[in-house]
Amino acid sequence: MEIGGRIRRHGNILIILFNMTLLYGQAEYQIATIPNNAFLLSTHNGFTSVYENSQYVISYAQYPSKINLLDVNYKKINISILDYGLFKDQIDQTINNQFYSYEGLIKYCFDKKKYKLFTLDISLGSIISKIESYTSLALLSNFNFRTKLPSSHLNLGIKLKNVGFILKEYTQIKQKLPTIAQFNIIKSINKNIDLGYELDYLFHIKEFKHIILTQLDINKLIQLRFSHSTNSQNLFYNNNLINGLAMGLSIKTQKSTDYDFSVSNLGEGGFIYAITINFK
Repeated sequence: MEIGGRIRRHGNILIILFNMTLLYGQAEYQIATIPNNAFLLSTHNGFTSVYENSQYVISYAQYPSKINLLDVNYKKINISILDYGLFKDQIDQTINNQFYSYEGLIKYCFDKKKYKLFTLDISLGSIISKIESYTSLALLSNFNFRTKLPSSHLNLGIKLKNVGFILKEYTQIKQKLPTIAQFNIIKSINKNIDLGYELDYLFHIKEFKHIILTQLDINKLIQLRFSHSTNSQNLFYNNNLINGLAMGLSIKTQKSTDYDFSVSNLGEGGFIYAITINFK
């Protein structure tokens, strides 16, 4: 039973990591490509140009096989930790090898620059990625342009993510940073319904990704979101509609906190669950 349990656990982890790679584009530096809060999980890490958070935010995401993400935003500082947990190569009671794997990301967000035609957000950060005895360090920057066209009820956004360079490679084999260009547009159909489309280009694997989004304002305090990504077609599951489907729920309160809840499907790998608490 113990051997089977170990094999199943490692198999599940490999499936999860592989499916995360299919959805977000790269096995290394996952923390720079996966969503770091519940809103972004529900939008496949897209539409960041319309996401607004407070200065004090805490988010937690639970992946299958005890993989966890913790993200804390304090004023202009953002810190994320992705914990893959303990890996064991074990037969019966004999442990041949065991190690922890994790990734950490810290970012500094500069003040927004408002111009006549658009708003510019810039952040700079550093990432550490440790897999067994291999460690990599990198510097990253993000540039987010956004604008509104009130007469057309449109929100437009362009973002360049993970622009930078690697300070320390895992090994002598050169890696590429997961640099991504995003263009998104959101159209307000009426006061309660928004429809969105995003086109991403992943430079490191030279592929495009398409995301569609629907936002429904139930009332002034509750919003529902549904999104789907073309990368989900590669997930191992029988139903293409369910593959990669993400859903989110935002709840505003009249107290000092707002809440976001979301779930995303990883196909055979299971589900990701996330919660975000915004402190006003």
